[in-house]
Amino acid sequence: MKKIGIIGAGAWGTALATQAIRAGNDVIIWAREPEVVKTINNDSVNDIFLPGFKLDRRLRATNILSEAVSCDMVFIVVPSQHFREICNQIRAFWVDRTPAIICSKGIERKTNSLL
Repeated sequence: MKKIGIIGAGAWGTALATQAIRAGNDVIIWAREPEVVKTINNDSVNDIFLPGFKLDRRLRATNILSEAVSCDMVFIVVPSQHFREICNQIRAFWVDRTPAIICSKGIERKTNSLL
């Protein structure tokens, strides 16, 4: 079993976390919003970003980036306009050789750059 960190608890990040758990992994998901962390941990739902879907009780949420980055692999699943900012924040906690899987899509709004 691998420990997987998911940075971004929107619909896409939550769906990827669900699939990673179904594949037999230990998963922690990071959310910026405290209410998302609370409802995932207490009620196994993410009504803000994925309403009407019951989550696996094994999914743990945090709003502490270092917890979500201290894993065997990390999926970065934030909106493209926040990608650079999140990468700058998590690099202080990054462990060398930890694979990063970029699951964000799109173009950075301020620069029109690809991720």
